[in-house]
Amino acid sequence: MTDALPPETSTAPISPSWKTLLIPTNGVAFFAYLLFLFFICKPYLLLGDGGTLRHVLTGQYVFKNHAVPLTNYVSAIDPKAPWLTHELLSDLILGGAQQWLGVNGVALVGAIAIALCLTWSYQFARYKGLGMVSGLLALIVAMLTMSLHWSARAHVFSYVPFLLMYFILFTDLLSQRAKIISTIFVMALWANLHGSFVLGLFMIALKVIGVLIDKSESIKPTLLIFGAAFLGACLNIRGFEFLNYVASYAGSKHIHLYNAESHSLDFLTAGYPAIAFILLMIIITVLWIWSKTLPKFAEAVLTIALFLGGIYSMRLIPYFALIALPAMAPSWRTLSERYQNKKFFALEKKMDGQESKSPKDYWKIYALTLFLIIAWLTLPFLKLTDYDPERLPVKAMDWLEKNPQTGLGLNMDNWGDYMYWRTGKPVFIDEKGDFYSDEFTEKYITIYTAQGPWKKTLDEYKLNWVIMPNWLPITTLLQEDPNWHKVYGDETATIVARTAAKAP
Repeated sequence: MTDALPPETSTAPISPSWKTLLIPTNGVAFFAYLLFLFFICKPYLLLGDGGTLRHVLTGQYVFKNHAVPLTNYVSAIDPKAPWLTHELLSDLILGGAQQWLGVNGVALVGAIAIALCLTWSYQFARYKGLGMVSGLLALIVAMLTMSLHWSARAHVFSYVPFLLMYFILFTDLLSQRAKIISTIFVMALWANLHGSFVLGLFMIALKVIGVLIDKSESIKPTLLIFGAAFLGACLNIRGFEFLNYVASYAGSKHIHLYNAESHSLDFLTAGYPAIAFILLMIIITVLWIWSKTLPKFAEAVLTIALFLGGIYSMRLIPYFALIALPAMAPSWRTLSERYQNKKFFALEKKMDGQESKSPKDYWKIYALTLFLIIAWLTLPFLKLTDYDPERLPVKAMDWLEKNPQTGLGLNMDNWGDYMYWRTGKPVFIDEKGDFYSDEFTEKYITIYTAQGPWKKTLDEYKLNWVIMPNWLPITTLLQEDPNWHKVYGDETATIVARTAAKAP
């Protein structure tokens, strides 16, 4: 059927080279647009998660001391208890960006990771059969879906090896030897960026099963890729033990309880990204059924598994969004061939045929993108001196620096690392959910939710003041307690302190 299409207007693969598939080419304009969005339109978009400072602090510690921290020195409760990072490379990226490029640098590395991966998703989909218009429309939905977890944290860096692993497994642009060598590198990169590297092992396991079912290729190369992936995953500071650690971390009930991105799909909290997530799966399903063309077993099962996984845990939604476009692309190609004389399909084929296909044809956009990055890092009026004041206690910390409170204060876990970054003083709790004991975490949750004997816990830890978001019940309840009084408040945070005579 494809033989009936003129070569210059076909939606068949637009690039036979892995280089032009991984280098932003026909998706580079979208790449530049996303950077413009992050830098100019929404400069604080990636800077509102206090967990970013967890990575910044660890990375800066390594650069300063030339050693990896072995205890959680940020904790005022148990600063000498053992702790070891499981995202060292992400820590170094964010810590280095903060140290040498400032807050703008932190936003830069996060923005590049997100923009590059959405660009890859689009270019992979174009390679597999989506046209220019259909691809851009689907990309908008995928972008909205991914916005659920946009922040400069380790998980956005994990999207890079995730898509590289997808490229290795589900395209045929690399030799078997190159696939094996690349897999070792990609999985080592992934294991040092984020704990989601186990998803890479899952992808390869599906590929093995798919090869056995399809019987379209030899099983030996795929088994060698799986072995290479396992070897690469063990190249981290924990070694083989890292696999057990990630499993226990992912299975922690406390992580799932107070880590919002681990919660099941919730339309009330997720908003439009949740609707876009469902819409993406509807589009894929309709195209699969209408065209009667499905990806091969492994790719189809991976798509469905990530969708179902995203319903169970929202942290998987961005991974689904990134492969949604390539998953629907073969079906779209079938439909474009079937209805090639229809107006929309004919117009899209004409536009595709007129599109530039070489990286050198996009030098103007490359130059514009480079100019945008340099401007972001150098122009005074674009310089950021702090993180998002609407989601982090920026103004409250300004006040605390001028009006220091006595004793230890209670803080929200997501704000802990930011507070340490500002003051250098240990805090009650920070983002390291893998560090604190179950008993301590349960006590923190009782305070956070203002349920159970939460006031006794305040006394137990001799907490003399509290800094919490305005929307938490504890801020209102303490202001109504005669033993406490409000000392500061703004649109983001409230600080409440004990009456001096009532301090424990």
